[in-house]
Amino acid sequence: MDDKAKIRFVKMVLAAFMFFVVYNTLIPFKMYLSPETLAREFDLIDWTPYFHNGRFNSLTDIVGNIILFLPFGFLFYLHQSYSRKTAILFRVASYGLLFSLAIEIAQVFFKYRITSVTDLCNNTLGALGGALAGKIYLAAFENRVQKYWNYILENEPISLIILLIVAIQTFSSALPFNISISISDLKRSIAYCNVLPFGMMPLGELLGVHMKKVSDLVFSWKEFFGNALFYSMYGYLVWYAFYQYWKNQRYAVARLLFFLLLFFPAIELLQFMIKSRFSDINDIISGYAGAGAGSLLFFSLKEDSWFKSSREIVLRHFKAIIFIYIIYIFYQGWSPFNFTVDPQVVALSLRVRNLVPFYAYFKVTSLWNIYDIVETFFMMLPAGIIIAVWGKAKQPAVMALIIGFLTGLAVEGAQIFLQARSGEITDVLVMTAGAAAGVKFYAYFEEKIQQKKQPPRDFIHTLQENSFDPDAVFE
Repeated sequence: MDDKAKIRFVKMVLAAFMFFVVYNTLIPFKMYLSPETLAREFDLIDWTPYFHNGRFNSLTDIVGNIILFLPFGFLFYLHQSYSRKTAILFRVASYGLLFSLAIEIAQVFFKYRITSVTDLCNNTLGALGGALAGKIYLAAFENRVQKYWNYILENEPISLIILLIVAIQTFSSALPFNISISISDLKRSIAYCNVLPFGMMPLGELLGVHMKKVSDLVFSWKEFFGNALFYSMYGYLVWYAFYQYWKNQRYAVARLLFFLLLFFPAIELLQFMIKSRFSDINDIISGYAGAGAGSLLFFSLKEDSWFKSSREIVLRHFKAIIFIYIIYIFYQGWSPFNFTVDPQVVALSLRVRNLVPFYAYFKVTSLWNIYDIVETFFMMLPAGIIIAVWGKAKQPAVMALIIGFLTGLAVEGAQIFLQARSGEITDVLVMTAGAAAGVKFYAYFEEKIQQKKQPPRDFIHTLQENSFDPDAVFE
């Protein structure tokens, strides 16, 4: 990737991140308009850095605001470096200060937001810290990361899918990003941790601790099965990657242990630091159950001939999990399956907010709305890739649009008759876009990567010729 392409990519990611920051710091977008209210909000501004009402600001708030701007500093430093700018650290700190200042000024006009000089200082420190990280990355890690990316895209596309699954699941576990490292919040997270398999029993209740709203916490077999269904595909892919790519590499067993054993408790441990989430042993059990079922499915179907030829993606090797994938789409879309023809339920689903694209997402704003769109988009991405790999459609992009749209109509149309769901035209459009993006991604893979590949050779010999060891990246 040349510098121009890098600049375009970094610009795109930086713009998306800045949108995320603005969205996160201004929700729920309820503005003050009267002069009296604005005057009151102005009086509430914290002008003294690191102190609020005579007390030192919480460590969680300080660290959170620094972390929030680390990606901004990192990405902006990369952009300036690729653009051959000078005095980059000063530029990044200055632009970080200006970006934070714009947000803090805007917060004066929004309900539930407080403008603070402390936030301005911490955001600027975060931008500077991100810039320093960018400087270190370019000096010591960029070439290795680029080589690893090229290597995994050219030689291990299934490994890339596994890493994408891990990243998305980790992202969803960290939502809504209200991270806390205070002792009191950690105690609360431990107290609400569910320790009862196939049921609901918070640890605090087991130990006799007084807890609120425990009756709201319930175990759901439908959610358990949906989680297991998803991870059955994941388990199949991990074993396929092991036999196709990792078996003769160093740390092959360590990778297997991480993806199949350590990953599930790791994402639950992460939720101990998220204030509005709680860890649940049933999520770990359903993950193990799904991965175990996927493993059994893989070993019951695998043939030695699969791993003796070229390492191209062969669709017939994945027939079983493609079938599971189709079931999963409709299972997630139609759960909890409480269909009804009650006119009141149908009327609620046919409200204007559900029929106008993206209306509901701006009417009621939260980070969960962003995740809902992202999850829906990525859920249909494999459908587009499957259509492209299948190769029988003369115009795969058109086929993906049709299949994505029809699938969206089937899922969202049925939700009109579900008591706990509501069909939305937005999700139909996002599912259509996800399928089309899958075709585009595979076209990029074919054009940029497959054309560079030599005829199939022994894998270890190929690595030696390329003078690159993927494991060296992690050493």
